Amino acid sequence: IAISGRMGSVLIDVPMDVQKADAGENILYEPPEIESPLSDKEIQKIQEQIQNNFEMSSRPAVLIGGGIGLAGVNKEIMAWIQENKLPFGSSWHGLSYFDQTSSTYLGSVGVYGNRGANALLQNCDYLLVLGSRLDSRQRSSNAKNFAPNAKVQVIDIDIEELNKYISNKYQTNLLDLKQLPRVLKDMKSIKQNQNWLAYVSEIREKYCNKNISTFAVKHKTLSP
Repeated sequence: IAISGRMGSVLIDVPMDVQKADAGENILYEPPEIESPLSDKEIQKIQEQIQNNFEMSSRPAVLIGGGIGLAGVNKEIMAWIQENKLPFGSSWHGLSYFDQTSSTYLGSVGVYGNRGANALLQNCDYLLVLGSRLDSRQRSSNAKNFAPNAKVQVIDIDIEELNKYISNKYQTNLLDLKQLPRVLKDMKSIKQNQNWLAYVSEIREKYCNKNISTFAVKHKTLSP
């Protein structure tokens, strides 16, 4: 189990000769190094990028992943989202880290996601992704169809995940989300496009937590 950096399960392939070797009685353990926080200058650079992207957009959206919970900053991030009335969706791994009754929450995204949440991604012009690896179940097998009208900015702790997006020309930032509250702390309030918020409210009312499958109703089956 990785307990630092990108936390979670890890596959370790141990060669057979090592498994059979006599290890002795002493167990060596080196705790992970404490990661150094980013400098104020580095934090300010990321802050300015986010701020500029919001100011240049009229239809912004946020996509949150499980990384916000693993970093323990979900409360701070959700407070910022709600304060600025930002429309947002979630990956499956992010679903347990926030109040799903939030007025600007559209649902989970992707192949098995909510239609309203996917409509949010299809129509936004700036998408800020926080702690999600954007796998094929979120972006589909054709990544060009993911948020096709948006500038996508991904903030993540794993450089290998960020490297996936080079061909997509996403804006990326390598950052432990534990430090994200420092980025958001002094940001200016985000001015919202009321027409965009009205659209978000409309699709939320129509699709969020709603079973709209006509096939299931007609054939009296469970909705997929």
